[in-house]
Amino acid sequence: MIVQFRRNGSNRSYVDNNGLYVGTATSARWADLAERYKADAIYPAGTVLDISLDEGDAEVTLYEPGMPLAGAVSTDPAVMMNDMGIAPSDKGTAHQMNPYVALKGRIPVLINGTAKKGQWIIADRDGRGRAVDYGTACINTLEVIGIAIGNCNENGEVEVKV
Repeated sequence: MIVQFRRNGSNRSYVDNNGLYVGTATSARWADLAERYKADAIYPAGTVLDISLDEGDAEVTLYEPGMPLAGAVSTDPAVMMNDMGIAPSDKGTAHQMNPYVALKGRIPVLINGTAKKGQWIIADRDGRGRAVDYGTACINTLEVIGIAIGNCNENGEVEVKV
């Protein structure tokens, strides 16, 4: 079954059999823009990834200091780029091995230590970020993930504006 939305007798937008909306949206229930990348393992949402420099197909891997930052794994991006032919409804291995990495917006990030609203969240180690005070000198701007827009929760994650 396909649900169609018509205007003046024309098909303006529709939801296909896989639940995919095709049309123009002006708002979304989620908060970030993300792109799919091939990963070397399955990583949970909020994991900080770097660009994989190893030979092979993987484009991203668990962040470690000194590596080129890619970003953090998104939860439910509002705008999904480079779907790699993986259906939005697919939550299997292909989906998990090709995570969406947030490029802009609001996302959770796993962190080491604690964080307070307004602190920078920078890439740390073990696929996590860490908080530093806004304006701290000698921060490598290439390691900045974003700014905490809330305090760290009991699960060791903080909501970040990328």
